[in-house]
Amino acid sequence: EFLRRNPDNVAGLQRMGTLYLAQGDAGRAEAQFESALKSDPANLQTIASLVNLYISQKRQDRAIERLNRMISANPDQPKLYEMLGQVYLSRNDQSRAEEQYRKAASLDPENKEQRTVLAQFYASTGQQARSIEVLEGILKDDPKNPRVRLQLAEMFLVAKQLDRALNEADEILKTDSKNPDALMMRGRVLLAQNKAKEAIAALQGAV
Repeated sequence: EFLRRNPDNVAGLQRMGTLYLAQGDAGRAEAQFESALKSDPANLQTIASLVNLYISQKRQDRAIERLNRMISANPDQPKLYEMLGQVYLSRNDQSRAEEQYRKAASLDPENKEQRTVLAQFYASTGQQARSIEVLEGILKDDPKNPRVRLQLAEMFLVAKQLDRALNEADEILKTDSKNPDALMMRGRVLLAQNKAKEAIAALQGAV
């Protein structure tokens, strides 16, 4: 009823598209997302929904075509490059995915979110050293960022640099002694170091 009275309401069209998608009706979902984009061509939430739909249907070429057109119209929007990277990664084209993620991060070097996404890309593709390099760069600009420290600790743990992983967890706990994520990380690292008693104490503090 609301959409009949307000056919150009972007939020309503987005919600209906999401509802149709949850019901398995991809065709109607796509139609709702397309209608939303006609009303607001730069709406990032709707663009992301449509891109994810294309990926789920293995229509990556269509997603790339749409995103490239959007980038031509708005070349300074890092989220569009991030989405394009996601599309390339979904078809295992890591080289082109990296190019897009790096472009997104370079558009606004102060944007920690995009640099974090780049670090996550490296982590997901087994490039721990590059992920660590990006995360350490973020921490130079924002040394008190606990989320980035946790990601860095995770990378050190995967790379079996256990002392460095423990140090990152402890840095968080210096200012937030009950941080459950940092305590969990500390426990995991201590377990990897075969320090069961200390690990249990940390893990119990996390719950």
